[in-house]
Amino acid sequence: MNNQTNTSKSSIIYIIIAIIIILIGVSSCNSCTSSTSSSSSKSRTCQICHKTFTNSDDVNSILWTNMCENCYSNYKFSQDLKEEIKKYDENN
Repeated sequence: MNNQTNTSKSSIIYIIIAIIIILIGVSSCNSCTSSTSSSSSKSRTCQICHKTFTNSDDVNSILWTNMCENCYSNYKFSQDLKEEIKKYDENN
């Protein structure tokens, strides 16, 4: 009986520790999100076209890719085209 009590107490302790770790993780993610949203109001400069943007879509794109949305779209198109040409050459 005493062994079952110790096991249930240790299980409860593990559950409490897991909940605390999850709460810490969630709170740290919230601080990351709030810092990103506050930085999105700043202006950012695209490393490709060297234009400065203040709109949130381009600012976020520059934060993630160092490119504005237009430059990133052009980059993705050229990469996809290279991939298709490579596939075409392999098949012929």
